[in-house]
Amino acid sequence: RNGVVLQPSDPKAGAALQAGYERWFSLVRQLMPGKYQIGNVATWASSGTTIPSGYHGMVDGGVMEAMIGKSYSIEGWGGWQAMMSQYRSIMAAMNAPKLGIFNQWGDPTDYQSFRYGLTSCLMNDGYYSFSSNSGGYNGVVWFDEYNAKLGQAQSPPPTSAWQKGVWRRDFTNGIALVNPKGNGPQTVQLGGTFVKLKGAQDGSVNSGQTVTSVSLQDRDGIILLRQTPLTGGVSTGGSLTGDSAGGSGTGSGADSGGAPEGNTFGRTDVASTPSGGLSADFKRGSRFTLGVQGTLTSFSAYLDGNGGGSGTQNLRMELYRDSNGAPGAKVAESNAVAVTAGQSGRWVTFSAPYVALVPGSYWIVIASGDGSGIARDYGDGAADWYGNADTFAYGASDPFGAGASGTGTLSVYASFNPSDARSFGRTTVAATASAGLTAGFKRGSRFSLSQQADLRGLSAYLDGNGGAAGTQNVRMDLYRDANGVPGAKVVESSTVGITDHQPAGWVNFRTSTVALTPGAYWIVIHSGDDAGVVRDYGDGTADWYGNGDTFSDGASAAFGAGSSGTGTLSVYAAYTTLRTFGRTDIGSTPSAGLTANFKRGSKFTLGTGGTLASLSAYLDGKGGSSGEQSLRMVLYRDSDGVPETQVAESSLVTITAGQPAGWVTFQTPSVSLSAGAYWIVIDSGDTPGIARDYGGDGAADWYGDADTFWDGASPSFGTGASGIGTLSVYATLSATQ
Repeated sequence: RNGVVLQPSDPKAGAALQAGYERWFSLVRQLMPGKYQIGNVATWASSGTTIPSGYHGMVDGGVMEAMIGKSYSIEGWGGWQAMMSQYRSIMAAMNAPKLGIFNQWGDPTDYQSFRYGLTSCLMNDGYYSFSSNSGGYNGVVWFDEYNAKLGQAQSPPPTSAWQKGVWRRDFTNGIALVNPKGNGPQTVQLGGTFVKLKGAQDGSVNSGQTVTSVSLQDRDGIILLRQTPLTGGVSTGGSLTGDSAGGSGTGSGADSGGAPEGNTFGRTDVASTPSGGLSADFKRGSRFTLGVQGTLTSFSAYLDGNGGGSGTQNLRMELYRDSNGAPGAKVAESNAVAVTAGQSGRWVTFSAPYVALVPGSYWIVIASGDGSGIARDYGDGAADWYGNADTFAYGASDPFGAGASGTGTLSVYASFNPSDARSFGRTTVAATASAGLTAGFKRGSRFSLSQQADLRGLSAYLDGNGGAAGTQNVRMDLYRDANGVPGAKVVESSTVGITDHQPAGWVNFRTSTVALTPGAYWIVIHSGDDAGVVRDYGDGTADWYGNGDTFSDGASAAFGAGSSGTGTLSVYAAYTTLRTFGRTDIGSTPSAGLTANFKRGSKFTLGTGGTLASLSAYLDGKGGSSGEQSLRMVLYRDSDGVPETQVAESSLVTITAGQPAGWVTFQTPSVSLSAGAYWIVIDSGDTPGIARDYGGDGAADWYGDADTFWDGASPSFGTGASGIGTLSVYATLSATQ
C-alpha cells in the first residue's frame, strides 16, 4: 500500500494475489470449521509451473475447467502428459476427501473424444464432468459409460504407461484404458477376458462383445467390464464412475461387495433384522473397540434400499470417540453415497480421509439425508445403539450431541492400516486441568521425533469446563525447536470449536500431510475468542512455553518471544513412517557456487513402489557470492541412463549466503511411484554462486543441463552432459499406500 500501481506481469502483483487467496481460504476455514472449501483450480500448475507451497492443503476440492476441448485447454497446446501432470499435481495439493472435478468440453455425439476424457480422468481420483459446446453448464449430458458400475479402484493412480503407450487402471468390476494423443492407433492384449459395455450410443464400440484384446484409435479410451468382479480388500484411493457418477460431476465413491477382508474393527457379520426406512436428517451408530494403533482408510455398512420410499437417499458415515458411553468428539466423516430404492442388501463402502487412530472406544455412525424412508440398516443383539437428529446438508455435528439410546448393534465397521500410525508427544492424560484458556494465546510442550515421518494430524486432551459459556475456537500448531524454545512453524491445523461443558477427551485436529525430519518439535495449542471455555491438561516436567498471538490471522510463522511454565501438556502428533531412496550420507566434496538456470542430478533405483513425500539435498550457502539463491528439486524418470520425463517438482527454497551446511527438505506433491530408476535433481535459479551441493566423489553418476529457472523445470530433461560424483540427495516416501 505505497501508492505504486503494480502491472499484472510484475511478480510482486502475483505474490500479493497469491497471499490474498491463502489468507481468504484460511479465514473461511476458521469461521466455518469442518466445512469443505471448493475453488476454481484450473490454472494451478499450468504451463508446468509448481503449485505454490501455500496452496497445498488450502482447498478440499475444486473444478479443473476445460482440461480438454477448448482452445486454451492444456491438452490441446501442451499434450496429454502435460495435462495429466497438472491433474496429478492439483489432486495431490487438495485436502481429503479431494473433491476435484475434471471438466471436459465437446460435442456430445463425439463419443470417442468423450471416452478419451473420461478414461483420462479415471487415471487419477477426480470426479468427471462433461460440458456440451452448445449447452455449456446448463443441463447434464448422459453417456452409456455412466451406467457402468466399475467399483473401487484396485491400485493407486498409475504413473507410467501399461502397454504400447496405453495407460490402464484396474477397478473391482472392470478396467479403464486410455490411448494418449500422439501415441497413434494401438492394439493391446488384455491378459484376460473382458466384456464391452452394451450401449445405445456407439454400437461399434459398446457392443457387449467378449474380448481378450482391443484396438484404440489415437486419442481414444474404453471401459471394459470383468466377467467376475475382483474380491479382496477395499482400496482407499479409487475414483469411481460407478453407482451415481455422471455428467454433473457427482459420484458415490462407494463399492458394494461381500464380507470384509483385511484389518477392521466393528461388526462384520450381517445382522438378522433390518430397520425401517431411515429418517432424513438423523444419525445413529454403535460402539466398538480398537485395540491397536492404525490409520483409518474406509467405512462400511450393510444396507439395502427397501425402506418403502422411491428415488434415492444420501447417506454418509462418521467416526466419533466414545465419551462416557455415548458418542463424543468427531474423528472423521466420509463422502456421501446414494442408496437407490429397491437396492438389494449388500456391504456398501464409504471412502474416508486418512486419520491416525489410537486404541480405544469409538462409535461408527450412519447419517441419513434427504429422501426419507428409502435406505435400511441392519442390527440386532446387544443394546449398543445411540442416535440423534442432525441436518445432513451441514455435515455431521462435532461433538455428536445429546441423543437417545436404542436396541441392537449395527452391522457397520471401519477398515484401517495397523502399525503404520505412530505418535510422538504425550499420549497419557495428565492429572491437572488448566484454568479456562486465554483468548489469543498459544502454549506448547517439546517432544522429540526419532525418525523420518509423514505427519497425519495433531491431538490434544481438552474439555469445555473452563467456566465460561459459549464456544471457544482452538487450533493446534507444530513448531521446530530452536535452542530450547519454539522456532519456525511447520504446520497449522484446522480449527475446532469446543463447547462449554464438553466432556474431557482427546480432540483430533486435521493438518496437511507434511514430511518431518528427526529432531525436537513443540506441539502447540492456540486458543481463540470466547476466552475461558476450554481447558488443557498438563503436569510433570517444566516443559511448557507460551505467548500471546492473535487467533484470527493464524499462528505466527516464527513462534516469537514468550515465557516458560510448568508441566508437560497432553498433546501428541500422529505420523506414519517414511522410507527413502537416494544418497543419505554426505559427499566429501562441495561443489563450486551453483550456476544460475542449471539443473543437475544423480541416478538412483527405487526397489519397491511408494508415494513421494519430499525431496532433500545436502547444501550450504558458501559459494562465495552475496545475497540469496532460489533452488527447487525435481524427480525425473530414467531412460537408458539419462534423465527423461519429469515426475514431480518441488516448492522453492531460498539459500542465503553463508548458510551452514545441512540437509534441506523440499516439499513435493504426493505422487505414486513405481519401482525403477529415477534421477533426483537440483535446479538452481537466479543470483549464481551462493548455494553449493555435495557429491564430487563416488561413482560417476551425474548429469546436467541448462534450464531457465523462472518457468519451472522442463517436462523433459533435455540433452545435457555427464559428470563425476554422486550427489547427496534423496527422496522420501510415505509408507502408507
